[in-house]
Amino acid sequence: MSLSSSLGATLFESTNEPFKRYGESGSSDELDQAIRYAQQAVDSTPSNDPKRTKYLADLGTGYYARFVTYRKEPSDAESAISTLDQSVKLTPADDPEHAHRLVQLGDALLLRFNDKSLDTNPTTSSVRSSSMNRPSRQRRQTINPTLLLWSHSGIP
Repeated sequence: MSLSSSLGATLFESTNEPFKRYGESGSSDELDQAIRYAQQAVDSTPSNDPKRTKYLADLGTGYYARFVTYRKEPSDAESAISTLDQSVKLTPADDPEHAHRLVQLGDALLLRFNDKSLDTNPTTSSVRSSSMNRPSRQRRQTINPTLLLWSHSGIP
């Protein structure tokens, strides 16, 4: 294991506690700290390290949770999408986590589609408007971001 891989793993492990505390308390400070640690883990992990996909997925989930729960900053939604997209692209299709990461990315894309504050394109806005007029049983429910963060619980 290279020094940078080891540093990335150590930084990633340090995200567990803030993510856990965020899940328990809902504290935005804990979520912000977990996102900072996750970003540092991604930044210090070589692009060819297989653990990088997990770090990217968790970082993207943190951005998603922060957008949904606290800030409503378009940059968080876009960061969630781009980070989760990288994670999906780097995860082999036969990896057991691939489907889960696709769902996470789909949720982030659905968020962008459904949130009016994120869309400045009039064509997409009218499509979104017409799709939101369908009966609710035809629309997919958004996953609670807190549930997505439980990947840090240590359960495989």
